[in-house]
Amino acid sequence: IEVIMADALTLHFPREIDVLIAEIIDTGLIDELQVPALNALRNNGVITNKTTLIPFHYTTFAQLVHTDNTYYGYQIVVPKHEWPFYAYPRTGWVQTKVEPISDVVELVSADFSLGIIKEQIVEHVRFKTNKTKVINGIKIFGKIKLSKNVELSSTNALNGDKIIPIDPIKNTGSVEVE
Repeated sequence: IEVIMADALTLHFPREIDVLIAEIIDTGLIDELQVPALNALRNNGVITNKTTLIPFHYTTFAQLVHTDNTYYGYQIVVPKHEWPFYAYPRTGWVQTKVEPISDVVELVSADFSLGIIKEQIVEHVRFKTNKTKVINGIKIFGKIKLSKNVELSSTNALNGDKIIPIDPIKNTGSVEVE
């Protein structure tokens, strides 16, 4: 095993590698360099179709929600991280009330082992809503495949759900979002 500490965007290595372990994933691949780093390593010949990638696949999902943005008597409308440990009373975190309003929609499914991956995704999706409450947020979450038989969703240290505030939408039973 050889550990290389370098910038993945500029790494040139004299030969292809057998295994690449990359822990640079955040929910929805937002604010992380997973895709640009893997694309650069592939373009520089460091990883090939023979390289085992861990993780090797990521799927991003979205769901429309109604969330209470009131904290200690104040309206605070900001993106929220919803880590699983927030639900434990001993942590002292204020539990955000997030109510699902729509079905879950798959936004993107990226298999890192298949070659170059699109770095920007623009999707037009339709959500089916199941409640009459006003929609004021979108929940972004994902699943990571570490191997064929090992898949992770939100954990206390990786891939926590994100709640992104949106302008309130009156619920009519079906909502389109781009």
